[in-house]
Amino acid sequence: MVTVSTRDGAVTVAYELVRGMVGVQVDRDGLAALRLLDNPGYELARRVMACSDVAYHETMVALRGEWEDSAIMGPELTGALPTVADLDAARARLDQL
Repeated sequence: MVTVSTRDGAVTVAYELVRGMVGVQVDRDGLAALRLLDNPGYELARRVMACSDVAYHETMVALRGEWEDSAIMGPELTGALPTVADLDAARARLDQL
């Protein structure tokens, strides 16, 4: 399982390879801060999705590495999985929140 949080720790998402996103935790102080924004529901959703994207990409990049190292799957199949560059882009989006 992978867990990813926003920089301020207001939102944390737990993600599993088979089941996908399995949990979301919103810190009480973080929720209070979001309520001060113009559109708190939208902002909360952005943070949850950004955390989920990073968790997904971390999981898939790790899986891709395992498959490439063990030669279980050829490049024609692993090539469709996210790359480290995709993970870095997801992390950059999360860092902007």
